[in-house]
Amino acid sequence: MNRGWATVVVVAWIAGVGLWTESAVAQARESVEARSGPGAVDVPDDFVDTDEAAPDARRGPRAGTQDMEWVDGQWVPAASRDFATPDGLLAWIRHYADRNQNALVVSTAGRFLKEYPGDPRSEEVMLLAGEAEMRRERYWQAFKWFEKQLDAFAAGEFSARTLQREHEVAEAFLSGKPRIVLGFLPLPARSEGIDIMLRIVERAPGSALAEKSMMRVADFYFDRQNYLLAVGAYDRYQELFKSSPRIPYAMYRAALAALGMFRDTSRDETPLIDAEQRFTLFARRFPRDAQAAEAGKILETIRDLRGQTSFETGEYYRKVGRAEAAAFYYERTVDRFSDTAWGERAAARRAALGDVQRKRPTGVAIPAPGLPVTAAKTATERIEELP
Repeated sequence: MNRGWATVVVVAWIAGVGLWTESAVAQARESVEARSGPGAVDVPDDFVDTDEAAPDARRGPRAGTQDMEWVDGQWVPAASRDFATPDGLLAWIRHYADRNQNALVVSTAGRFLKEYPGDPRSEEVMLLAGEAEMRRERYWQAFKWFEKQLDAFAAGEFSARTLQREHEVAEAFLSGKPRIVLGFLPLPARSEGIDIMLRIVERAPGSALAEKSMMRVADFYFDRQNYLLAVGAYDRYQELFKSSPRIPYAMYRAALAALGMFRDTSRDETPLIDAEQRFTLFARRFPRDAQAAEAGKILETIRDLRGQTSFETGEYYRKVGRAEAAAFYYERTVDRFSDTAWGERAAARRAALGDVQRKRPTGVAIPAPGLPVTAAKTATERIEELP
């Protein structure tokens, strides 16, 4: 009998605890849903419910309570987060952003724009949504938010901050971060990074950020050995920012890029001529620059390359049996590059041709198959060997 009564008591006690636990969980869930915000499914990490009863989920925290939140390094009274007003909804978006609840920032921002189209507060809403996407490393989606904001508020309160964020997006793309499409597919986005940088130059002409963006484009092309586009970008920089202290750098790099387009002495020497003119102008304009001495050495190398190119062209015509054209290039090498080893070699070759009259050939000299010219290093290789 005693054992039977003990069993009944234990079962009743367990049932009571179960009912109490279920009730407590239900109340906690209601309280969490009330605090979490519009359509939210997750809760701030620092959430503690101190209310005696859960407030209306559509109204946010119960009136009369004083919540505190951490903003810009200090505790301040929490803003009213009433879902039924634009100020309240914006307060929720800021709340989510402060806590890195980025998916909620984006979804609530979409709700704000739908419920309050044309509201001036939507400028900040779109900025916060873009920044949230950046934190999620969804850079293309972030850029779309920023562009939407700038289109609606070209000279708005947050436009400078937004342009800075666009620069950061572009930098991420140029550094190899992918563009996410269809929610999961990563694609290379370096060309998008270039486009964004150039948009900044157009949107903020003359600004420090525009200058930084234009230089970044030029350096990107240079570093990837796309020398033709690098020259154009450096030249554009010099046109837009004439008084910049980085003009010497841009001029010098443009000259190096022009030289990089010259491949070997069997090709057209136009890039060499362009590079020679650029280095000469740089040395005259900035004689005291740290790169001036280096420019002088490069000019000597360019002169030697041009002498070699002229001599090699004469050699080509000699090998294909066009003595008059060969005589023309040998004499030109002697006249223009007599101070180089190529001038001496050209003089000897010209003498060996005897009384042949020189004649300037028409068209461009292109070595024929089976008639190789002297092996030559590229201009870039020659420059890299300078002491």
